[in-house]
Amino acid sequence: MAHPITRRAALTAGACLAAPAIARASPDVVKLTLDIRRYGGNAPFLLAQDRGFYAEEGIDITIDGSTGSGDAITRIAGGAYDFGFADLGTMIEFCVRNPGQGPMMVMTIIDRVPASLISFKSAGISKLSDIVGRKVGVGQADAVSRLLPAVLRLNHIEIEKVDRQIVSAQLRDSMLLRHVVDAVVGLDYTVVFNLIGNDVQPEQLNIVGFADYGLDFWGNGLIASRAVIARDPSLVRRITRASARGWVAAAADSKGAIDALLRRDPLLPVANEVARLDYVMRSSVLTPRVRAGGLGHYDQARARAGMTTLAEGFDLPRVPAPEEFYDPTFLPPLAERSFPPV
Repeated sequence: MAHPITRRAALTAGACLAAPAIARASPDVVKLTLDIRRYGGNAPFLLAQDRGFYAEEGIDITIDGSTGSGDAITRIAGGAYDFGFADLGTMIEFCVRNPGQGPMMVMTIIDRVPASLISFKSAGISKLSDIVGRKVGVGQADAVSRLLPAVLRLNHIEIEKVDRQIVSAQLRDSMLLRHVVDAVVGLDYTVVFNLIGNDVQPEQLNIVGFADYGLDFWGNGLIASRAVIARDPSLVRRITRASARGWVAAAADSKGAIDALLRRDPLLPVANEVARLDYVMRSSVLTPRVRAGGLGHYDQARARAGMTTLAEGFDLPRVPAPEEFYDPTFLPPLAERSFPPV
């Protein structure tokens, strides 16, 4: 079924738990790379920095943008960065193809995979099977486009019956705007807010989430270098705790998170980025699972099922075991990564 968009919803939450400051002779200097440029979807890390959550853990952190999850993962694997925010599926592919070199996920954050099929309601595409015989804009090699055939097979839809149009990421949304294609595939909080930035109203769009059609998996999370994990597990725990505090705080104060973003990138559109962060929180972070089990909630059966689809979509030589890519032992206590009830 289509995933509707609503206007910005107010999130009611109390103040996040304060963590005690850590007295250290000198702070640990850390570099963290984001999944893309700095924007609303990763602003909680900037909020954590500005509110002193990392400093309280004895950490002097630098937070940089990147060109994408693949870039972030490569930076960490190569030793240029210690930590990052990146897509779990992309990281799994890197780890399988580069044994022992890839980073590890230490806290899942995006609990509902945002891979989606986006269209104008006028196109009449409200469920996955509606793309049969339609023109769909897909990328040459991006993760969402590569997963589309596997998701279609899960739902007994022949990929040959979909008219896939290969488009670049730069042209994808404009082709949808001009109705050159009937739909595009991408991350919902990227494509949708690109369209909103071009004067499209949310009520004009349909979103068909892959999560509703068998790809029940995580999206982005906090990842760490294997070298840092081996050398300084205390640092990994402190980074994880401070980052969790940032996301919990952002759920209560999305405007504060965007203010932190604007202090670094003052030309970004405020209303669009506040709405984007609220949408990410509402649709992908604050799921019933996370409400019950906290940020980083992990289910091994869910992981195994999702990896089977990933392995098919990415044409991996094998399906990896969950412990090869995710180590939940660095998570802070549940009280420090839980969101107050709505």
